[in-house]
Amino acid sequence: MDLPADPVSAPDVGGAGGGQEPAANEEATAGREKEKKDVKRGRPESWIHEHMKKVPDPKDKTGARLLLQCTYPVPKLVDNEYRDFPCSKTYAYKTEKGAKSTTGAKEHLINDHQFSKSGEPPEVKQRKIATGGDGTMRLDRVVKLTQADPRWKSFVTDLAKWCAIDGEAPNMMNHAGFQAFMEKRFPQFEIPSAPTITARLKEFSAEFVEWFSEYQKTIPWFGMTTDGWSSDAKQHYRTIALHFFVPGTWKLVAVVLRTGLCGGHDSDIASFLLDVMAKYKLVTSKVVGVTTDNANAEVAGVRLAELFRVACGCHLLNLSMKLVTREPKAATAAKPARPGSPVLAEVTKLHKFVQKVHNAPLLMDALKKSAAEWARRNQQEVPAMPTKPNNTRWNSTFLMIASSSKLQPVIDEVLRKHAGAYGLETLTADDWKVLRQVGTLLKPFKEVSVYMEGEQYPTVPEYLGRLASASYLAFYHNTGQVAALEPKVMTLRRWLCEDIGRRLWDTANDVTLVGLALHPVFKAITAPDAGIPQQMYAEFEGRNILTFFFRDLRKRMTDAILREVNRLGIKSALPPAEAAGPVDPISFLVPGYRRALAQDIRPEMEIGSWFSFAPRPKVSPPTFWDTKGGEWPLLRELARANFVAQGSNASSERVWSAADDVSGGDRSNVDPETLDAELILKKNTPVRALLESCSLFDALGCK
Repeated sequence: MDLPADPVSAPDVGGAGGGQEPAANEEATAGREKEKKDVKRGRPESWIHEHMKKVPDPKDKTGARLLLQCTYPVPKLVDNEYRDFPCSKTYAYKTEKGAKSTTGAKEHLINDHQFSKSGEPPEVKQRKIATGGDGTMRLDRVVKLTQADPRWKSFVTDLAKWCAIDGEAPNMMNHAGFQAFMEKRFPQFEIPSAPTITARLKEFSAEFVEWFSEYQKTIPWFGMTTDGWSSDAKQHYRTIALHFFVPGTWKLVAVVLRTGLCGGHDSDIASFLLDVMAKYKLVTSKVVGVTTDNANAEVAGVRLAELFRVACGCHLLNLSMKLVTREPKAATAAKPARPGSPVLAEVTKLHKFVQKVHNAPLLMDALKKSAAEWARRNQQEVPAMPTKPNNTRWNSTFLMIASSSKLQPVIDEVLRKHAGAYGLETLTADDWKVLRQVGTLLKPFKEVSVYMEGEQYPTVPEYLGRLASASYLAFYHNTGQVAALEPKVMTLRRWLCEDIGRRLWDTANDVTLVGLALHPVFKAITAPDAGIPQQMYAEFEGRNILTFFFRDLRKRMTDAILREVNRLGIKSALPPAEAAGPVDPISFLVPGYRRALAQDIRPEMEIGSWFSFAPRPKVSPPTFWDTKGGEWPLLRELARANFVAQGSNASSERVWSAADDVSGGDRSNVDPETLDAELILKKNTPVRALLESCSLFDALGCK
C-alpha cells in the first residue's frame, strides 16, 4: 500500500510552537535546510519521489523497513502491441533504525531511465497538438524515448529498412530536411546516427546471405552475369548477379550476390567468382552459363573458374557498329594495314558539327532559332536537337545520324552561315544520302540493343532470334534495294555482315545454339526449305552472319542439344534404346502418343518432333514452353535450364547506377563492405518479397 509522503518533501504545517515536539521541529527544520542546499546545488532530491512510491519490505516482518518502488512507465510487448507498465524495480530506502537513503533509486532513474542528474526526465519537450474539429490547441508534454526503449529500437530498424529498400545512404540521418521532418512528426524519437543505420544494414545483408544460401538449394538451374566498373574514388569493383526461374513458374528473377573490390586480371576474376559461389554454397553444375563482355580477362577468368561462358550480345554488336567510325591504321611489323570506314568522311563531317553544337552555346542558339523558324514555316513541331555522340554509348552513331537527318534543311542553313567561323565543313546532298542509307542499315541492330537494354532479363533465344531478324532485314535486301545503295554503303554493309558473323562464329557455343533451337519462331526459318536464296550467301565472304544463322544450322543445333542434355544431366525416363525398342517417328508425331507411353522418350525423337512442329506462335520462348511445352518434356526441361542464361550482362551493369547513388559524391570513399550490403538489399529485397509472398518490410531481417 502507499505510505505517507517523506517528511523531506512534506510541507511544514505546524511550525515552531505548533504542538510538535522540539525534536520533531529540529528534524523538520534540518530537512528543509537540506532541501534548500540541494536546490542551490541543482540537485533537488525530492524529484526521486515523483517516480517512486514507498512500499514495505516483504522480508521484514516488523514493518519498519521500507523500499522505494519505481513507477516510471516502461513499454512491454503484450499481444503484439506495446503497452506502458510501471517499472516496479525496488531499492532500499528506510532501515529498522530509521536511516534513509535514495542512492539506489536515484542511480536507477539516471542509468536505466536516462534521467539527468538534476532530475529532468529524458529531454522533456513541449509541442502543440490539435484536438477536436474546432482547431483549438493544447500543450502536450512529450518525452523523448531513449535508446534503451524497445520502441526506439524498433523505429531505428524500420528506418534502416527504409534506407535498404530505396537505396538511401545512411547519412540521410544527418540531412537537415530529414531531421526537420523527424522533429515535426516524430519528436519522441531520438534520430539515430549513420553508423547505427549502417550496422543494421549489414545485419540485414548477412541475414539475406544466410537465407539465400539455403533457398538456392531448391532451384535447379542458374545463369550468372558479371561485369567490372570503377567508383568515383577509382576503386575497381565487380558485380555478380544470379538469374533463375521462380519455383513453379516461368518468371525470371535475379539477385545481386556480391559487389566488391576485384582486380582486372583473369586470376582475380576467377577467384572472385569462386569465392562468391562458395559464400552462397552454389554448385558449379547448376550454373548453365556466365554472361560477360568480350574482354580477354573476362573470357579467361570464367575459363579459369571452370564455368561455361556466354558472350554479351550488346557488347558484340557495339564492337561491330564501331566499323562505321573506324579510323585507318598503317601496317606494322605484326599487323597488316587496316582500312578506315568507307563512310568515314561523311560521318566525320556530321560528328564534328554535332560536337561543336553541343560545345558552342552561340551555335546551339543559332540552330534552335533556325529550327523554330523552319517549324513555323512548315507548320510542324520544332524537332529535337541532334543527339551528342558518345563513343562508349551503344547506338551512339545511329542516334546522331537519325536525329540529324530530321534537321537536314536546318543544319544546311546553319552551316552555310557559320561553317567558316567554326571551322566546319558543309554537308552536300550526296553526304546526306550516304548518311541516311547508313542509318537505315544500322536501325535493325539499334532495335536489338534497345531491347537488350530495356528488357530486364533478355534470354539467349530472345536475343539471338532478334539478331537473326535484324540480319535478315539489314543484309537480305531485294534486288532493287541493293541496287539503290551507294557503293560506300554497299561496302559497309558487307563489312558489317562479315564482322558480326565472325564474332558470332567465334563466340557461339552449345548454350547459344540450344537457345536458337528452342526458339519456337526462329527454328522455322532454319529449315532446309525455308526459302533463303543461295545467292545471298555468295555475296559475302567467309563465316558471315547469314551463314551462321541460315546454313546447316539445323544440324549444329541438334548436336548442341544432345551435348547440353548430357552436360546438364537432363535424363530421359525411358530405358535405353536397346531396351525400349525402336520408336516409330511417324507415330510419335501423332498427338497424345507420348502421353500414351506414360514415359519420356529418347532426345533424338523429341528433337525430330520439335523441328517438325509447324505453328509459329507470337509469344516469348518462356511463355511458349510454359503453356505448350508439355509435348516435349525433355526439351521443356532443357529450355528451363537454357533460358536462365542471359544474352546480355545488362543486369550487372544496372548495378552501376545504383552503386553511384550510394558511393558517389561525398560518399566516394564508402567502405566496400557497406556498399555491398546496401546494393544487396536494394536489389534483392523486392525479389525476396516475391519469393516469400510478403511485404518489402517483412522481407528484411526476417528469419
